[in-house]
Amino acid sequence: SQAIVNDLAPGKDLLSAVTFNSLQYSGARAIGPGVAGLLLALGGPSWALGLYAVSFYGLILALISIRAGRTAAVAVKESGVTRGFFDAVRYAWNQPGITLALALLFVIGFLANPIIGFTIVFAGLVYDVGPLQLGLLNVALGVGAVVAAPIVVKMKSGRVSRTTLVALAIYSPIVVAFGLAHSYWVGLACLVLVGGCHLALTASLN
Repeated sequence: SQAIVNDLAPGKDLLSAVTFNSLQYSGARAIGPGVAGLLLALGGPSWALGLYAVSFYGLILALISIRAGRTAAVAVKESGVTRGFFDAVRYAWNQPGITLALALLFVIGFLANPIIGFTIVFAGLVYDVGPLQLGLLNVALGVGAVVAAPIVVKMKSGRVSRTTLVALAIYSPIVVAFGLAHSYWVGLACLVLVGGCHLALTASLN
């Protein structure tokens, strides 16, 4: 979805488009588990998987309806997938800004993203809470993203690097604080900040 955003939004609105694209992902991540739990409770796994499969028809219809703007023609020489991949890697390696952005995205994905999957572990083994409280932990991530989205959208493109630095400075200690917290409410507050910082970082780096 990131690849087509550049063709759907004009340059002046690109940051907003990327931010809202990241926001819908964060929102789905927060709301999805709750909806899945409701479907499992009402109809069992067969209905949940069936509706999940049907939902892809909506995505297909959305893709069919897209009318992307015309882009400048670029001469591309025929080459294999492997050659094209290494050409892209070579190009990114020679662009310091792209290299740094990719490195930061890798660090975030490797060290911070797992916190999303750990909510169920913390709910059961650390906080000793039930399904409702577990759902709120996931919702907290989405709430943080929703709160952060207008802030990211309003910032000027020249301040993207500053936003990245501030979000990183907050993100790192908050992840550590969540890992050390034994209070459910402290963990919940930490996840709100995690969701906001995650959206600010991914939108800015993308």
